[in-house]
Amino acid sequence: MLEFFYDSIEIADKAGISREKIIIDPRSLNTTENAKMSVDIMRLRGYKRPILVTSAFHMPRSLAEFKQ
Repeated sequence: MLEFFYDSIEIADKAGISREKIIIDPRSLNTTENAKMSVDIMRLRGYKRPILVTSAFHMPRSLAEFKQ
C-alpha cells in the first residue's frame, strides 16, 4: 500500500506539484472515510480545488464520494 503513496508523490512531483501541497491519508479505512477526512484537511488549509489521485479502478467510486 505504501508503494502506491510513493508512486503518487513521484507522479505529482513530476507534474510540478510541490510536495508540501501533497496530502496522504494513511488512516482512512475506506473511500468514505478518506473523503470526509480530506474535506476537513482542505478546510483547515484553505484549499479549494483538490486533485484526486487514485487508481483507475477506484476513480469512479472516489469521485462519487468526493462529490458528496
